[in-house]
Amino acid sequence: MLPRNLDLLLVHDDPADKANGAAIVVEVQLDHDPEKQRRIASYLGLVVDRHDLPVHLGVVSLEDRVSRKLAGWALGTALKVQPYVFDRRSVPRVKSVSEGLKQPVDAILSGAVHGHHGDLEAAMTALAVARGQPEKLRQRYTATVLAALPEEHRKMILGGMPVEEQMQVSQLERRCGTFLAGRQEGRQEGRQEGRKEGMLRVLGMMLSQRGLVPDAGQWARLEAASAEELEAWAGRLAVVDSVAELLGD
Repeated sequence: MLPRNLDLLLVHDDPADKANGAAIVVEVQLDHDPEKQRRIASYLGLVVDRHDLPVHLGVVSLEDRVSRKLAGWALGTALKVQPYVFDRRSVPRVKSVSEGLKQPVDAILSGAVHGHHGDLEAAMTALAVARGQPEKLRQRYTATVLAALPEEHRKMILGGMPVEEQMQVSQLERRCGTFLAGRQEGRQEGRQEGRKEGMLRVLGMMLSQRGLVPDAGQWARLEAASAEELEAWAGRLAVVDSVAELLGD
């Protein structure tokens, strides 16, 4: 399809029943992109020419304002595009790791679109599901979820990972510009809401995963800390053996 690249093309072609076939184009839309909107027509035309199948379009959208624009994509009066939008309103939230392990792709998509809007529980669930996958998928799934998160949440979660896993994710991000671009674009909605509360929740989940339980006094210190202090503690969590050591008691 070069030089016109699709993010993903899925084709089901049944030679015995052509009417049962379909081609599905999936695009990831990080921000409103008029140029991509114009290119969609050529993408779809190329797919029709190559596969001669009904074509469907799905778009993964992280931002509500982008989803609203996607609903009305049109090129002049001759072409209107009606994509299926995968966003926080249409993607069901995967609530548990056991549920996510049955449908890991659903869990990762849930963690990305809901985690982008501050749902750290959905993001942590997705990352736990990723850890249960074969190594190549585990790395890609982990990097995908982290790329969708607000930067401060990403840094906290990444800082709590073993050093080897941090390096693997970092190498994957460097090889794929999409992850880096995704962290830079479309991050304003929800970023300012509950930053400290979100960090506190992430740190609490990370402590729980390590089997470390703060006592009442330690919880009071965590709740009274600034967002910067919480972020610093999350970064040190992987190298301490107790809550007291983490807090410097």
